[in-house]
Amino acid sequence: MRTPQPLPVGRFPAPLFVLGPYRSFTSVLCMCIGQHPELYGFPETNLFVSRSMTGWWLRYDGGRALGSHGLIRAVAEIIFGDQTANAAAAARRWLQRRLHWTTLQVLDELCAAVAPSIIVEKSPSTSADFRRLTRMLRNFPDARFLHVGRHPTRQTTSLLSALAEVGTPSVVMNQLIVNGADPYELWHRHHRNILTLQQMVPERQWVYLRGEDVLAWPEPHFVRIASWLGVRTDPLAITSMFHPEESTFARPGPRGAELGNDPHLLLDPTLRAGESKTPKDARRSGIALSRPGAHVVELARLLGYDLEAEVSAA
Repeated sequence: MRTPQPLPVGRFPAPLFVLGPYRSFTSVLCMCIGQHPELYGFPETNLFVSRSMTGWWLRYDGGRALGSHGLIRAVAEIIFGDQTANAAAAARRWLQRRLHWTTLQVLDELCAAVAPSIIVEKSPSTSADFRRLTRMLRNFPDARFLHVGRHPTRQTTSLLSALAEVGTPSVVMNQLIVNGADPYELWHRHHRNILTLQQMVPERQWVYLRGEDVLAWPEPHFVRIASWLGVRTDPLAITSMFHPEESTFARPGPRGAELGNDPHLLLDPTLRAGESKTPKDARRSGIALSRPGAHVVELARLLGYDLEAEVSAA
């Protein structure tokens, strides 16, 4: 079967990609920004984990694994008009018929379908591997990139808490850490990859924000983002960004495609200023969390976070 040619350049505006590790406020910020009347917030598509749709399909167990839920919901809503179980099944068939496509062609198709709105997409899996980030940039050289930070200790404890909530035993998490999945190292890898990508992107296409700052005082940051993107900054447009709960992807999807975003956000898709709870000390739950290394401390400082006091007290 002949592979379709890429869609014509200029058929849709350049996307906005929100970059950051898991548990770094990317879910709520993507949903908020996507509520601007000239933007369209996507769930996590995870499309950049593979160049081909065949690779994506195999990685996510034929559209049954959790990582496939966001793309299935996006196709169901955008192509078939709703997110019922029947639409989700039709979305899987739609994707299966396009296994000879590249992942770029699928994302192109979805971007064109919502044009002239600018799509807003965030998939933390993308920044886990620098090759995925370069694939993103190569496919969308004119895209805008919003790099979101979160304090590494808070991000780390939030990640461990999320794993514990889904029933991951502490012995399993300890073994993951021993085998190289130390949360501080994962935080460092994601941000190191993102900052390396930044060196390849024109300054006008890149903005870095600390997620805590945006949540503590959203309005000026929302105005800054809208102005940077060249979209409306009037009060009505900015106010819409305070209502992630109005997103079409703000609640759990149909059976078999329930997620596609942070589960906590899907259960309570509201914008709350700041962090309402102090994360529990991971060590109290039996997790052998290591001290952050000097390279983590240095990168944290570059991103606006002071870890030296915590290292000294450990």
